[in-house]
Amino acid sequence: MRIDVDQYLRQVARDLEGVRKATPLAGRRVIVTGAAGTGGRALGARSTELGARIVGLDLHADASAPVPVVGCDLTDPSR
Repeated sequence: MRIDVDQYLRQVARDLEGVRKATPLAGRRVIVTGAAGTGGRALGARSTELGARIVGLDLHADASAPVPVVGCDLTDPSR
């Protein structure tokens, strides 16, 4: 069996373009600071809906948040 490699690559590009348009953040990684707060939760949830992989940062870990929230203090190098 033979395939036209150029035709195949054009088809793959078209298929991937459709996925990117459907989920604009697909394959992206996003870090949300203040993720346990109202705005951070909303941003994390919406980014997840759009296909991104989210990690949240906040002063305290939050297991009830819609995305994983790691406890850390960006202003304190010892934490």
